[in-house]
Amino acid sequence: MKQKRSLPLQIEFFPIPLEAREPIHLHARDELSDRPITFLHFHRCLELGFCHSGHGIFMISDKVRTFEAGDAVVIAPGEPHLARSAPGTRSRWSWIYLDPARLAAPGSVDPLWLDTAAFHGPDFPDVFSALRHPELACAVDRLVTELSSRSPGRSVLLRALVLEILVRAGRLGSHSRGGGKRGLGLPPDYARLAPALQKMACDYAEPLRMSALAKRCGLSEPQFRRVFRAGMGCSPLAYLHDLRVRMAAALLRGTTQSVLEISLETGFESVSSLHRAFRARLGTSPRVWRRKTDER
Repeated sequence: MKQKRSLPLQIEFFPIPLEAREPIHLHARDELSDRPITFLHFHRCLELGFCHSGHGIFMISDKVRTFEAGDAVVIAPGEPHLARSAPGTRSRWSWIYLDPARLAAPGSVDPLWLDTAAFHGPDFPDVFSALRHPELACAVDRLVTELSSRSPGRSVLLRALVLEILVRAGRLGSHSRGGGKRGLGLPPDYARLAPALQKMACDYAEPLRMSALAKRCGLSEPQFRRVFRAGMGCSPLAYLHDLRVRMAAALLRGTTQSVLEISLETGFESVSSLHRAFRARLGTSPRVWRRKTDER
């Protein structure tokens, strides 16, 4: 029977109204379910998020990032995205929507740092670990706290925190490379690779054949491998294994499930196959990694 070519995930526009007087809005303590990602959405404003508890994955354009408690996310205007908690769990987030250019006092800051185009593209991290980027994650957490208060000087501190976040994120984006490419949104190979990337993000724990993924993209298997490596910087199989390891790491840190349960839940055939992949990518065994993260 002829296999139908899968369509890319539907992308929907979610409008976020912002007040003219204070163009920043907080949606606090939102519970994120483990429902599979079946569509992406985007906004016309900058979105920041802080994960208070839980773990899971974020799909942002063609990128798949894992998250855990204490992490922050920075999503550029117009960037398609959606998140889900790990299977059988729920995470809690606070979301901030804002227009940095309108929020900043006119003429008070170099417009370069208000340009959110630096937050687009395949090299931008999007999800900022509290371990690797503590200053940025802490600034987003403090912004959530300040937005929840009505303390004197609130508006001044809001602007200061937003500028700190923009500068710290901008240093990791195209601003750190002298400007780079601006306003690109989706990477050039996204349209061709999207069906395969979305299948991996949604069904990473299932057996996935490279030939079937190639067919989803309308490519032969050699073409698929070539286009994938050119666009993502690695082979399709390496990308899939890396995604499975990152999800296993999130479950090791955020749950009390056994290593065997986690290996089966994240697409590994056995504990030994998880051990091999984990050691190859993180340089240690799952049990040692869990013990070290518990000690932090």
